[in-house]
Amino acid sequence: MHAMKKTQQGLSAIALIVLLIVIGAVAYVGLQFIPHYMESGTVDAILTNVSETHDGSPFKDPAAVTKALEKQLNVNDMMDMKESFKVEENTDGLVVTVHYERDLNLLYETRVMPYDKQILLRR
Repeated sequence: MHAMKKTQQGLSAIALIVLLIVIGAVAYVGLQFIPHYMESGTVDAILTNVSETHDGSPFKDPAAVTKALEKQLNVNDMMDMKESFKVEENTDGLVVTVHYERDLNLLYETRVMPYDKQILLRR
């Protein structure tokens, strides 16, 4: 009788541990990115809503735009970002600028993720 050689099936314990570490690291980094992208998507939606409101009935002055922005920020529970929005008047119309930065804590470093966007509400 010949003894048959048994081949390994599946993962060894060490390979399983390495796989779990890799999956955990990818999940950790992904969980760091998701809130930033959700926040930037909400800010984009706020700017779009203000722009569409302006298209329907134009804002008269920067104070009216600021009031509309504050309303949108309040609805989205983002009043802590109020200082990130600036409204200025120029010859073409009203300019809404948004600038903020968030720290992204990766496993090996901390990166600053900036957000800069500007829209023009023409007269």
